[in-house]
Amino acid sequence: MAFIALVLCGLSIGTFSPLLLIVGIVHGCTQQIFLIATVESRSRGDAVRFSRDNIIRALALLSFGILVAVLTGSGIAVLVAEAVLTLSFSVVLLRRSATYARLDMWRLYNLALRRMPRAPWRAAMTLMAITGVAFLLVNLDRWLAAARLSALEFAAYSFAWTVLMLAQSAQQIINTSIYPMMCRRFASNEPRRAFRVCMASSLFVLFAGGIAALPAYVVLKYCVYNWFPKYAGAVVVVPLFLAVAVLRVSDFWSSFVLAAGRENVLLFANTASVITGILLWSLWIYFPTGKALQPTDAALLALILSILSYTTVVGCAWATRLGQGKSRAYV
Repeated sequence: MAFIALVLCGLSIGTFSPLLLIVGIVHGCTQQIFLIATVESRSRGDAVRFSRDNIIRALALLSFGILVAVLTGSGIAVLVAEAVLTLSFSVVLLRRSATYARLDMWRLYNLALRRMPRAPWRAAMTLMAITGVAFLLVNLDRWLAAARLSALEFAAYSFAWTVLMLAQSAQQIINTSIYPMMCRRFASNEPRRAFRVCMASSLFVLFAGGIAALPAYVVLKYCVYNWFPKYAGAVVVVPLFLAVAVLRVSDFWSSFVLAAGRENVLLFANTASVITGILLWSLWIYFPTGKALQPTDAALLALILSILSYTTVVGCAWATRLGQGKSRAYV
């Protein structure tokens, strides 16, 4: 709220106007509200309903966004339209959740307000910090590319980055079923079964992704050269991005650590991965060359961060499993 007040006073950041900052904040808040509204379907492990809600929203945003863009020619108007639509979908989903729970909507809100002081805020703050660090892990290479690459190079880099966006979306959809399943195993005092679910899911997706990477590269290379020749520079970084995508889409180890209630361990692991990855990339890739940043250099940063994050979190998951093995949960 204080930040919004500063924006209303005329604060601008870089080339972003106060109005754009306000709209951006509101747009981001509506995305978070929609994420909360989908908790009910995700907690039930109903991946089909979760996917259906997302695809309906995506199609509505695409159609309405294109219409607003054609009529107004304003990016801000498109963001406002998306925020209004997302908020409307969220209200519908929340009301539907109350119907499933057989609770009156206002009674549900009152219950939530009364129980809010008793919520585990420490864990929530840790999870928020984990989300921030994870966002840094995912986007650091793109920010670097935007700052150091030419407009043409960054256009090709962003085009190839679509591979990572697809991988992250796929991982979220799959994890909609995997994470609640692991949580139910822990709630049933079956941490071994939770770890087996985690390991089987991660290894299967990792193996399948590794097999699919080569034909995917051939198809993507053909599509770029024949349909998007202006972005031919993207082909150079696609193999690196495919490796990153396979690691990210197969990471269910983080979900196991969270299901075990080890948020602090995961936060430390992700933070250490970011710091170590930046130092390693700087000393091994960037500084020794002494030349301008290349698209492959930025892509290598993404790969290094992904490898470090993946291996570190695997270690945390195994340590958590062994720690649980020594606890009463296995007795």
